[in-house]
Amino acid sequence: MAQLKETYACVPSTERGRGILISGDPKSNSILYCNGRSVIIMNLDRPLEVSVYAEHAYQATVARFSPNSEWVASADVSGSVRIWGTRNEHVLKKEFRVLSGRIDDLQWSPDGLRIVASGEGKGKSFVRAFICYPAAAALTATCKRPSLPLAPPSEAAIGRRWSLPVVALCLLPLLSFLSLLSQSKP
Repeated sequence: MAQLKETYACVPSTERGRGILISGDPKSNSILYCNGRSVIIMNLDRPLEVSVYAEHAYQATVARFSPNSEWVASADVSGSVRIWGTRNEHVLKKEFRVLSGRIDDLQWSPDGLRIVASGEGKGKSFVRAFICYPAAAALTATCKRPSLPLAPPSEAAIGRRWSLPVVALCLLPLLSFLSLLSQSKP
């Protein structure tokens, strides 16, 4: 009779027309991916060493490690972003309702204080940037167009402007830059 020697974690779930989003930990050899309502953390050196975060009420769509590897931001089809700890009990730090529809991708700022989430809401595509540390709860910027003019504060004075696709939106660790985004008219 055959005996089961090892059990590996499930593979990332797939959906027709959508890519699989896998995130790497900047400080270890671990990856993150979503399957159903769960987020899987797998160590590539020891694939049997797996941790599962299963607190999403809806299907999880994307998960990303913070730059310091202490936190994970994960999002779901309801438009919620959950920030939780990577160690042991996966303690929930904060939950944000960012969009009214599916979140397709998110990214941490290099300083780990802000997150950009992109997805759908009320039939339109959105990108939202928000501050994720506990003292702040306000939304910082919103974009409703497929492209928007961007100008870093240092070059806004000399009149240079770029028009970049929303997918290429890159967060700078400056609140003044985010305020420029919020001042752009749809």
